[in-house]
Amino acid sequence: MYEEIAVSPHVNFQFGGRADHQAFTPAVDEPDRTFNNFSGSLGLLVHPTDATSIALSFARAARNPALEELYFHGPHGGNNAFENGDPNLTSEKALGFDASFR
Repeated sequence: MYEEIAVSPHVNFQFGGRADHQAFTPAVDEPDRTFNNFSGSLGLLVHPTDATSIALSFARAARNPALEELYFHGPHGGNNAFENGDPNLTSEKALGFDASFR
């Protein structure tokens, strides 16, 4: 989801978000895992004049571990590698802040 709201002729507010749900139930002797995450962003765009703009944004991103990162153990011919998964991995999370003047 992404939305932009014009607060005034010179100010726009932007926001977006995404919810992720992922569940794994392996057939072998490995633990079941469920992940719920949210990624989103907030932004402010200001046009003091027709030739300039100031943009500020704050974002949170999250990524669930992939199936192979959790459970693969052994050679993987597709990428010519030996993989050793970790069923105890947690989601990766990041925060970011951006500012620009154009």
